[in-house]
Amino acid sequence: MAFAMVVSAIGMTLTTGGVALATPSVSSVTVVRENPTTAELSVAIANPGSAKKTIELRYRPDGSGADWSTKVTFTEESVADVNVKGLTPDTTYKAQATVYEGARPDSPIWSQPETEFSTLSTEISLKSVVGSYVGDTYAGFSFIIVEWDSPLAASNNNDEITKNLYVRYYAEPSSYPHDWSSIPVESNTKAKPSFRLNNLTPGTGYHAEASLDSDFNSAFTTTIGFNTEGKARVSSVEARDITQTSAEVDVGLAAVPSSDSPAVKWRYRVVGTAWPSVLPEYTTMDSNGGTISLTGLTPNTEYEVQASLEWNFSIAESDTFITESPGLGELTVVDITQTGATVNMTVTDPNDLYEKVYVHYRAFEEIADDVRNYGNWSDPPEEISITTDPVSQEKTASITLSSLFSDTSYQVQASLDSGFPSQTEG
Repeated sequence: MAFAMVVSAIGMTLTTGGVALATPSVSSVTVVRENPTTAELSVAIANPGSAKKTIELRYRPDGSGADWSTKVTFTEESVADVNVKGLTPDTTYKAQATVYEGARPDSPIWSQPETEFSTLSTEISLKSVVGSYVGDTYAGFSFIIVEWDSPLAASNNNDEITKNLYVRYYAEPSSYPHDWSSIPVESNTKAKPSFRLNNLTPGTGYHAEASLDSDFNSAFTTTIGFNTEGKARVSSVEARDITQTSAEVDVGLAAVPSSDSPAVKWRYRVVGTAWPSVLPEYTTMDSNGGTISLTGLTPNTEYEVQASLEWNFSIAESDTFITESPGLGELTVVDITQTGATVNMTVTDPNDLYEKVYVHYRAFEEIADDVRNYGNWSDPPEEISITTDPVSQEKTASITLSSLFSDTSYQVQASLDSGFPSQTEG
């Protein structure tokens, strides 16, 4: 049988008996993955057939003139992935591939053009190292030291390599997109350099990323989560038991050693006015906190109270509250006769803002359930002087109504204002 062989740039064609048999050839070599010391390349085969094929991939540093290194694999498919190991980090390589069935040709046909790939720099990582914050015993810790876990590989002549390290971080919790803070740092990568993220918030969780890529797109951008130590601080302020002229304020503390009794600074003001210019008051509390008593307040007034461990209140918590308004207690009606009755009431007015209580009354007829027919209010209203018990200091007012109609229902109202904007009924 006669045959002819034709060799092309990418393969060969065997002709036997007038039938063309296409042999396998490499159609492309593409980069799948690049790592610091390894790479994965994909070799696509034209005319693969079904027989077992040998694939050779050769590679060497670009422009080095070094001998080729070869990786051999086998496949029966049209595509084969080849993993190459033992590469040098941060280096550009050129690669070619060839494919054949059976014995290796004396002159393999290598793919053209050469495929280029680059290994990544050695992986970096962050270490969370708590550093002490210079301050009083309540200052705690407030910055994190971050360093590389391993240096970049040196070049062949062992020269030192200098690159930029980029760091960004945000505080938890954080919505997306994150509000990143970025700090580029240029350091000698062989010396395991370190740097600090300053001005962080005490007692806060952070997410940080470090990369040799300013866009943080590197496959080896490293992430770490860390928590700053809690700085001793006031954690809560809450007003309670509010009266017309006083309030109790509970103060909570955080991150205070159990053996300490810190001096808690506090101040208060009417909302909308300036803070007092004098030094703030302070109260010694245990490590969990304590209570502040505010007295001499003005009724029906909104106040803000603030507490801190710092004299300048740089880290503080606050609460607002409104003192109670002067008012009347429940009315009681006693000594009811056919034509009269006595009305008694208590008065809440510790600042002696009022001298009189105003009372008026009217008759009504019950027509049906919850339906009444009212008469007119007595006019002018009765004026009653407020009296104070010399021992208990309780304020009361009392009036005896006369000339009432027998067998008649009456409604009575009392108020500290003759216009009766608010009143107590009986």
